[in-house]
Amino acid sequence: DPARVLADLDVLVLTSRHEGLPRVIPEAMASSKPVVVTAVDGSPEAVESGVSGYLCAPGDVEALSDRVCELLSDPEKARNMGLAGAQRVAPWDIDQMVRDQEALYRTLALEAGVISSRTVPA
Repeated sequence: DPARVLADLDVLVLTSRHEGLPRVIPEAMASSKPVVVTAVDGSPEAVESGVSGYLCAPGDVEALSDRVCELLSDPEKARNMGLAGAQRVAPWDIDQMVRDQEALYRTLALEAGVISSRTVPA
C-alpha cells in the first residue's frame, strides 16, 4: 500500500543508478514528501533541486546523506519542499501522461501521413 508507506516517511530517498522515471518520485511528491534522489534519467524532469527536493550525483553517498540529514534536522524546510513537490506533480499523473502520449502519437502519425485528420478524432 504505497499511500500508507509514504505517509510514514519523512523523506523519500532513491539511490538508483538507472531509472526511466520511477513512479515513486511523483507518488512521494503527491504526498507532500521531500525527495532526495540521484540525478539519473527522468528524475531531473520531476525534481527541482533545492525546491521540491534534492538531486545528487549517482554514487555520491556523502551528498545523499548530507541532504537527508539536512532535511531531517530542518522540518520546516522539509515541509516546504514537500509542498513545492505537490505543486509540481500534475504532469506526472498517469492519466495525463497517457493523454499526452496519445496526442503526441496522433500528431506524429498525422505529420507522417500514416493517418488523416478525418480518420482519428482529436
